[in-house]
Amino acid sequence: MNKIITSSALVFVSLAALMNAPAKAGTCWAWKPSSSRTVQGEYCRVSKRVNANGHTVIDIDSGTVVIWDDNTAEVLHKNIPYQKRWFSWSIDKQGDYQLHGAPGYSFSFRF
Repeated sequence: MNKIITSSALVFVSLAALMNAPAKAGTCWAWKPSSSRTVQGEYCRVSKRVNANGHTVIDIDSGTVVIWDDNTAEVLHKNIPYQKRWFSWSIDKQGDYQLHGAPGYSFSFRF
């Protein structure tokens, strides 16, 4: 009986080690051209990783952002398959990533 429990625990620990760590809670903000006020931040799940090509990839609740070396960001939205959107990006003085799209539109997130 002890061997079965020990083996089961070992399998569980091994599987847990292989799975990705859960995304960290971050804060996200969005500004739209029609809004002249600062939008209050909302909590979103944000995680950062490096893909096989060495690019920074940021996973957010609603999609994935690939950060390119030429100051562009490729955004893939989970609910809109096969549609990519391109933004410029920067990091502000607080260390938050900012995506800049159409005039006046900006999306920021923090880890």
